[in-house]
Amino acid sequence: MDLFIVKSKKVESFYPLHFFRKIADLRTGILTNRKRYSAIYNAQPVFIDEIPEKLTKGLYFFENFINYEKINAGDNTILVNNGEIVGYYIISPIRKDEIQESVTVEGFKLNYGFDIIKFLPHTILKDFKLLDKHRLTDGFDFSGNEKDIYIGENVNIIGKTYLNADSGPIYIDDDVTFKGVNFIEGPCYIGKSSIVDSAKIRPGCSFGKVNRISGEIEHSLFLDYVNKHHDGFIGHSIVGDWVNLGALTTNSDLKNNYHNVKMVINGKTIDTGMLKMGTLIGDFSKTGIGTLINTGTVMGISCNIFGGNVTDKFYPSFSWGNSSTIYSFEKAIDTIRITMGRRDVNLNDKTVEILRNVYKKERG
Repeated sequence: MDLFIVKSKKVESFYPLHFFRKIADLRTGILTNRKRYSAIYNAQPVFIDEIPEKLTKGLYFFENFINYEKINAGDNTILVNNGEIVGYYIISPIRKDEIQESVTVEGFKLNYGFDIIKFLPHTILKDFKLLDKHRLTDGFDFSGNEKDIYIGENVNIIGKTYLNADSGPIYIDDDVTFKGVNFIEGPCYIGKSSIVDSAKIRPGCSFGKVNRISGEIEHSLFLDYVNKHHDGFIGHSIVGDWVNLGALTTNSDLKNNYHNVKMVINGKTIDTGMLKMGTLIGDFSKTGIGTLINTGTVMGISCNIFGGNVTDKFYPSFSWGNSSTIYSFEKAIDTIRITMGRRDVNLNDKTVEILRNVYKKERG
């Protein structure tokens, strides 16, 4: 049976994480949803922009719906979760409006980028079970079940690293280097070729490839090539590709009045429904030393935030220092090119085009 992943109707609700990737290709645990469904069904998903009026044989899921239950219905069936259509199971060609059967399926739908944080520890745990890899090598002190730890190939330890799998599994990918003294609590994923240097990693963290990780991090998602190689706290946050966090950058993830955190998404103030939520930082953004990030702050792409005061709650893309000053496009591109070159990656024309389009849209 063919497997289809359908573009979400709420892509822009994932601001600022949606510019350079499909939601299906946004890591939401150890895996992206595309890789997750591929592993569950042993098939390569085909991405489509919308559900066709006439459906061919296959299994269809919206890209922002996460499900670990292997679906096997007996007839053409609408898949429903919390009263919303999240997919279709089709055994023979049929028009969409002719399907009579429906079934409730387990899982959860991501409506906003911050919803990833809500489910992150759970998805790391479920992805670990799905991958079903277990391997502990010499050099690590650990507590918990050895079967809840996976250590990849060519992992290097310079110093002392303690793994605590009592609260969840720990997956360390290939070519990771540990320096200094590190304490890591599961559930946790550390991506390929990352460097962990004198870090305190609390439960519920997922780090992408080629990250630099120091200081204290809790319940957060770092995408790829993130540089947090200094002290400071990041909690309940999502940090995009190529973000650099200056020394002692720290975010708040809890309001003093213990009310739900609200975030500004596409000009609207949205209640996250969470008591703890930190910040969303778009790709290529940077913070200066000592930056204090307010609870629920949203930064667009290619922002350069500094000044030492507590930040504003929202920064449009290409902000310089504060939310009203515009970061020169040419200077931003020059800095991005240098940043990527330091990791032997070239800035391609497609990325420049996306950056230019966002600049025109948000900065005129």
